[in-house]
Amino acid sequence: MSAPSIVVAGLGRCGMSCVMQMLHSVGIPCAGDWPDFEPEEMNLGRSDFRDFGGQAIKVLDPQKRPGLQFAPQSQVILMTRNATIQAQSHVRFLQQSFPGAFNSVGTQDRLVRSLERDIGLATRECMRSVGVRNVRCLWFEDMIREPLGFAGALVKFLGLPKGWEDTMSKVVIKRTPGLNPTFLEFDQLASLDNFPSPAHIPFSNKDLG
Repeated sequence: MSAPSIVVAGLGRCGMSCVMQMLHSVGIPCAGDWPDFEPEEMNLGRSDFRDFGGQAIKVLDPQKRPGLQFAPQSQVILMTRNATIQAQSHVRFLQQSFPGAFNSVGTQDRLVRSLERDIGLATRECMRSVGVRNVRCLWFEDMIREPLGFAGALVKFLGLPKGWEDTMSKVVIKRTPGLNPTFLEFDQLASLDNFPSPAHIPFSNKDLG
């Protein structure tokens, strides 16, 4: 039987990559590469993640993956964010690739409604897959306002060693809610020469549960 996974799920632009970086910082095996942790095999056509036992995995849009399956006893961190700010972040991200597009008020309003609907669907799909007790909904706003408290909530939910929250919290740039002036992902990709190595903390699959 596969070891359980730590699943970081959400709708995009909600801090999933940052949570993966927090887990990576304490030596937890993570599928994919820093900073985004998005290997090709995690594409939207996949619903069966049982082969990723013993790792942290990032799963975008779980509501679009019918029959979602994870390794037994996996735990899901479902990231949520203020839908209006999240929609603004989506639009700005798209405009990086398509300048001048997606800038109408109507487009953003439709995206807000879609996000509000889909987070409920994503929650239900995750709970159906692993059970209500193995899903924890956490807020992006809490992560950036109080990184240490957020990291403590992760440690408690995942049953990780006490004290790891100190290292994990240092990954987060503490700030107020709202749009960041730049895309942190792009800044990080531009600085891959300074790739951060995980902390030298003994880790085994037993720490996943």
